Amino acid sequence: MSMPMNSMDESISETEGRFRHLIDSVPLLIFVSDAAGNGVYFNREWLAFTGHSFENLSGHRWIDDLHPDDRVECMEQFNAALGVQESFSFECRLRRYDGDYHHVLNIGVPDFAGDGRFLGYIDTAVDVNNQKAAEEALRYSEMRCDALFGPSVGNVALVDCSGRIIAVNDGWLRFTRRHGHQPKIGTGANYLEVCRRVMMSADHDARAAREGIAAVLDGSRSEFHLEYRCVGNAEEWFEMIVHPLRRWEGGAIITHLNITSRRQAEMQTQILSQELAHANRVAALGELTASFAHELNQPLTAILTNAQAAKRLVDKTRGPKGIEPILSDIISDDLRAGKIIQSLRAMLKKGPARFRPIKVNKLIEDVMTLVHEDAVLRRVESSLLLDPSAPTVWGDRIQLQQVILNLVMNAFEAMDAADVTIRRLTIKTQIADKRSIVVLVRDSGPGVSPERLGRLFEPFFTTKAGGLGMGLVICRSIVQAHRGEITAINNAGGGASFRVVLPVYGKGRV
Repeated sequence: MSMPMNSMDESISETEGRFRHLIDSVPLLIFVSDAAGNGVYFNREWLAFTGHSFENLSGHRWIDDLHPDDRVECMEQFNAALGVQESFSFECRLRRYDGDYHHVLNIGVPDFAGDGRFLGYIDTAVDVNNQKAAEEALRYSEMRCDALFGPSVGNVALVDCSGRIIAVNDGWLRFTRRHGHQPKIGTGANYLEVCRRVMMSADHDARAAREGIAAVLDGSRSEFHLEYRCVGNAEEWFEMIVHPLRRWEGGAIITHLNITSRRQAEMQTQILSQELAHANRVAALGELTASFAHELNQPLTAILTNAQAAKRLVDKTRGPKGIEPILSDIISDDLRAGKIIQSLRAMLKKGPARFRPIKVNKLIEDVMTLVHEDAVLRRVESSLLLDPSAPTVWGDRIQLQQVILNLVMNAFEAMDAADVTIRRLTIKTQIADKRSIVVLVRDSGPGVSPERLGRLFEPFFTTKAGGLGMGLVICRSIVQAHRGEITAINNAGGGASFRVVLPVYGKGRV
């Protein structure tokens, strides 16, 4: 029994209504096309997205909402699928009601009648604009990270809050390949654990590195620096710099900079400085040659005289009576001569600095012993006002003697050049506070002009006709190496004073 025509029409109409209600309820953009590709139905989402009515989109007018740059390619793909009546999928930009273009993903499925006739397509479009924006932001972030992180200077690794390496740059990879004999340290390895293993070989740098990185990771330090030596095929020096990552998950960025060239330059500078200081000592002592000869001549003459007297006495008395005092004088004068020669040889000797506790008062007395005869020849009255309670300092005796000797010789020459009537040199020691001792070298010369006073410690600046201009520069370098400072001022009553401040031994010594 066949269904009446009216009932069949009502059933088809009800089915179409249910179909339209269904696609209108789906939160997707849907349109239906006929076999020629004309739009015959657009759901509510599509109409709301584009802001058009059905009449404005029917036929081929829906194509007008595609971005002009995407239109040709999209229609080529659509027509190609239409020609073979197969599914299609493409991404394009669709104009929204406010004029903005959003990225949408179109998926078209062919629709066939019960007898196999091709009816058209049911096209579903998904707004993927936020996803595209996120992908673009991610690509930009990765590109920026690669631009900054990849070719960055040094060997760089990122670690998470536990110390696990999460990324390394090309420099890090090249370094680990070049040092293939070392444990591989790459992504996934825990850097703190690597440091702990190296610590087992009594590597103090590894211990310092582990503690420093851990301190940055837990926030107790804002950054960490460490210079260390790496011995492989050749000795290299590196500086480790650790900064925290500014993100809620925590972590740190660890950079290893190769500072071998800088270290070599520093060592070469130190060698040249020692050579220059040695040359300066030789030059300064060369000026004392005449006084040294006179100073040595007196005890040697006395030795000769006493020895001759002893010989005559022995010849006359034929016994040891009375010879002991004479022999005592011989020994005393000989020791005096030996002490002067020993001091001279120590000052002229070239060698590395040897730091140890130094009694400043004794050091000054030794220098004044060397210049005693020169002071007499120059008619300089020397006064030592040395604080008997002055503590020791940590330093190299020869270098500190050179500082005092330079200052004393400068004072002698300043008083000579001015031809002053009263020539007085005063050296004073005093305790500035519990952490430092002050040495004052004061002369009664003409002083230093204001325009020259500020340039006294500049390299190659000199007030002497034949001077090199390096004496005070070397003095400042030596004092700074001893963690002290040196300054110069003019005295109120005439002359100049040089003030040397040195830290007391045991207070902040490294």
